[in-house]
Amino acid sequence: MLAVHSPDNFKRVTGTSLGGGTFLGLCCLLTGCETFEEAISLAEKGDSTKVDKLVRDIYGGSYTKFNLQGDIVASSFGNMISKSKELLLIKKI
Repeated sequence: MLAVHSPDNFKRVTGTSLGGGTFLGLCCLLTGCETFEEAISLAEKGDSTKVDKLVRDIYGGSYTKFNLQGDIVASSFGNMISKSKELLLIKKI
């Protein structure tokens, strides 16, 4: 995040550790890809609604009390929680 006072007067004031490296690291761990280009290609072919938990997954549709449409992401990777539990059970068998 930058504090901009003028075109020539700005300063970085804060940032986040979540960026391109985090994206690529997760992609490599989850898919076995090796490059950013490969990760993008896989992402373009995928369906994020299979991975992310949407408002409609929780409430069965839109949540009108807070004007949230059903197709809004409620939790990134939220649908993977139950899939992870299934995989753990399979490994124990």
